[in-house]
Amino acid sequence: MLLSNASKYKIRITPRVYRPAFIMIMGLVLISSIWFWPPATFPFQRPVQSVLTLLLIVQISLQMKHRARAVMEVTLFEDGRWVFHSANALSHVPIEEPLRLTSSSKANSALLWLHIRYAKYPKWFWIFSDEVSDEDYRKLCLAIRYCQQMRV
Repeated sequence: MLLSNASKYKIRITPRVYRPAFIMIMGLVLISSIWFWPPATFPFQRPVQSVLTLLLIVQISLQMKHRARAVMEVTLFEDGRWVFHSANALSHVPIEEPLRLTSSSKANSALLWLHIRYAKYPKWFWIFSDEVSDEDYRKLCLAIRYCQQMRV
């Protein structure tokens, strides 16, 4: 794979418009599904629906707040290795082996599904097309294609 003349490429991922819109749409779908339950399905249904709705609204607002300031910088190497430069990117999981982009990753014109494997913990990342520059998006697509051909 030819990412650049160097063996690595630095990518900056900044949440923009698509991610908050996606979070809001999914939140509205979940909240509306709670209120489409048949009436009187179980005792205290209305209070349960109200509490679940409140919890979803809190979760959505936390996601929106967190995603709005979650800028990540990564270095992608030609062989599929992936290095995070953000302190909070994977702070909750101990990394015992290098992170690797796998062949399970997918790409289309609006969204990248990146499957990164490390230790026993696989991790999925969604990167929307507006979160990276066009050049970085193409580089990530090339990296995904390379990993699929090599079956990493």
